[in-house]
Amino acid sequence: MHCLVAVEKDSLEVILNNLRKLRPDIVFEACDDVSELFTLSKKRPDILLLSRFLPGEDARKLLKEVPVLFSTTHIVLLVGEMDEEGRTYIRLAREHGLTNYVTGVLPGDRPYTLPIALSQERETGNALEIKTNSETTEPIEATSEPSTSQAIEKLPEPEPPMVRCEPAYIGGGIEDPLEPLFVRDELAEKGLLVITTANKGGVGKTTTATTLAIALANVGIDVIVADLDLEGPNVSGFFGITPQKGIESLASRQQGLKYLTDQLLWETKYKHLRVLPGMVSKTASPDTLFGSTQIVNIINAVRQNAPVVIADTPPGFWAKPWLPQVFMAADIVLAIVDQSAFSKQDSEEYAPYILSMGVDPKKIKIVLNRFSPRLHNAKLLEKAFCSGFKETVPTKELPRIAVTIPNDWDAHGLKGYCGEAVGLDDARNQWHNLAEEIALVAGFRYRNPNAQKPKKSIRRILGLGGALLK
Repeated sequence: MHCLVAVEKDSLEVILNNLRKLRPDIVFEACDDVSELFTLSKKRPDILLLSRFLPGEDARKLLKEVPVLFSTTHIVLLVGEMDEEGRTYIRLAREHGLTNYVTGVLPGDRPYTLPIALSQERETGNALEIKTNSETTEPIEATSEPSTSQAIEKLPEPEPPMVRCEPAYIGGGIEDPLEPLFVRDELAEKGLLVITTANKGGVGKTTTATTLAIALANVGIDVIVADLDLEGPNVSGFFGITPQKGIESLASRQQGLKYLTDQLLWETKYKHLRVLPGMVSKTASPDTLFGSTQIVNIINAVRQNAPVVIADTPPGFWAKPWLPQVFMAADIVLAIVDQSAFSKQDSEEYAPYILSMGVDPKKIKIVLNRFSPRLHNAKLLEKAFCSGFKETVPTKELPRIAVTIPNDWDAHGLKGYCGEAVGLDDARNQWHNLAEEIALVAGFRYRNPNAQKPKKSIRRILGLGGALLK
């Protein structure tokens, strides 16, 4: 079990020392400012201890952002003294679905003290359900007087993408195409293939495809979005494109596909982003036009034109005879789910459909949209999705939520139809995290250029004595 302790610097070492004595079975990692907190959110800790006095951000703004970034984490707020500011903080926290809070000088006011908060919910009393797997680091031995370097223990690295490299970062706003940092041996002549998919319509798969493509293009990575929703194409509409010919013009073509697809690609207002249109013809049927291997041949030709290709697929993808070969060729499959009232059952039935297309579970990543922390914890939805896998699939290979989009999803759709993306100007938006991982697998290092400098704080969560255990 992993716990991230985010508290002000002058209280950090005392809290860590006491926590390690209290819970030697937990691996603790620490940070003392908001900028590092958001960086460490990528590691998905099981528990987050967050101080009201953490420097670097207005507490009210932080309360809104934390539930989204740590959507599958058990979040415990360290409030401190229950003065008027403390009561206001709790009220605001509850508005954002944060109900686990410890008040008073640590270990806190009874009955919900910090030792209790580490293992159960405040309002329900339910114990945490956290599965460990073979990747979990061995518990840290508690020492009587740990040093500062011992106090700030790093969590184990998360499961790495398929390929890693150690080059310099690239920045944002690059005008010229980037040189690859490495070439993936298994696909030296092809670009990375990412598929966006959903088991029903209206959950945001096309918005996911276009937003991710814009994020990559904005840092100079050439990307092509291929519209494979042949019966309801709308990628062109997102970018204001009105093609005269679509993918149907490539039907039955066997020779010269690379040249033909290159002629069919449409430029967008983003220099490094092009679109392969879906079907323009309203009378032709994809079932009669395309055999089982023709679409994958077209996609493989497109992959020779860019280092990243994002294929947007239709709902009910499992019933489309032209798609299984495409899914089997994919490097990453983004499974889009939402947090609606009926999404749990939908999610349980979702994974078997993807597996039926011949996809390796390790290639699947979950995109959760319409997330509200007032509803159930995102971990429940993740668990429901993974329940569709056989028990023979190792825990460490089960899909996890890669990005969480808050319940302002409609804003993404509205802006998308103007050829734009919501949130990419925000350095903390999770689209950047997903784009970074995909860029890395494709052979590029992606960097979010809008990092904020932490602010200083003079407030403390501890009492003057600095004692936590009583």
